[in-house]
Amino acid sequence: MEGAVGSLTSLDMVLLALCTVVAGLILQNLLGQKAPAKPAAVASPSRKQPSSSSTSSSAPGGGSGGDDSEVLRPTSDAAAPPSASAARDPAPKGAGMPDQPVAGVATPFAATQVGEPDSNGHVAFRYTGMPAAEAAKRAAEFQALMQLRRSVRFFAPTPLPEGVLERCVATAASAPSGAHLQPWTFVIVRDRAVRAEIRAAVEAEERLNYAKRMKKGWVDDVAPLVSGLHAGGDVTKPYIEDAPGLVVVMEQPYGREADGSRRTHYYPRESVGLAAGFLIAALTNAGLFTLTSTPMGAEAIIRTSLGRPSNERVFLLMPIGYPAAEATVPFRAPGAERKPTGEAAIIV
Repeated sequence: MEGAVGSLTSLDMVLLALCTVVAGLILQNLLGQKAPAKPAAVASPSRKQPSSSSTSSSAPGGGSGGDDSEVLRPTSDAAAPPSASAARDPAPKGAGMPDQPVAGVATPFAATQVGEPDSNGHVAFRYTGMPAAEAAKRAAEFQALMQLRRSVRFFAPTPLPEGVLERCVATAASAPSGAHLQPWTFVIVRDRAVRAEIRAAVEAEERLNYAKRMKKGWVDDVAPLVSGLHAGGDVTKPYIEDAPGLVVVMEQPYGREADGSRRTHYYPRESVGLAAGFLIAALTNAGLFTLTSTPMGAEAIIRTSLGRPSNERVFLLMPIGYPAAEATVPFRAPGAERKPTGEAAIIV
């Protein structure tokens, strides 16, 4: 991950790293998707040759695999300077999003509540089960699918299939959360002017991060991941505008009651980290790639650009799409792309 030292805590990092695999296994069982066939080549790349003015980025990489992500500490929730986009009327809440729950889609098993709630507010829960052989097959297929996930900085201009990103975001919103308070908002950014605002703010702050805020050891560790991308010492992030999809994941440290009073949210960062893992798994399941970036210093400006309230703060920026034909990723020796499972997990 590229970014500033002292970003997320170790617990946050572990949770975000584990949540994709855990969420992915849950998603596999819920959606019944099998590993897709190798996709056809996508359109020509949007990547430019490295230069001080046009090349990408310090950004992120997949938080789930920890291969080359960017994790930066969110800063103050203070109000940002007004922006042109702040005056725009927002789209109706939920406009263009698929219905929950999904109707008319076959699943490999049934799991549902039945009957009326009892005096404690609980109802019976029924599960039909899955044959052991099918479960083992699906687990192996999903593991193989998730091993294809890489953090990508260079995106093709190929449009996303209609409705796919919205389905993936809806899947992310099915994640578990503290007391089921669901302390998240997923902002799908289509407005090109807003994207330009976000990119300008992130690039300006990232230059300060590399020049002043980040310790030398962290910069040195990140250097191999962004080789050739910071030409001339500059830091640019064209994928914020180039990727066909951009989702800003917002964390709600607290909610608002109807009367405007505060509603406590429990474990909001852990909850949103799990939801982000669900989103990464859902995108991979749909053959899409992303980055995970939390842009230190630019959070308040981004929040204002998106017209979000003061009880929300930026958790992740996630450009989304298909890798450009000339995209590159850091080399990983075959068989050593991930931490060995014997080190990543133990049995006691």
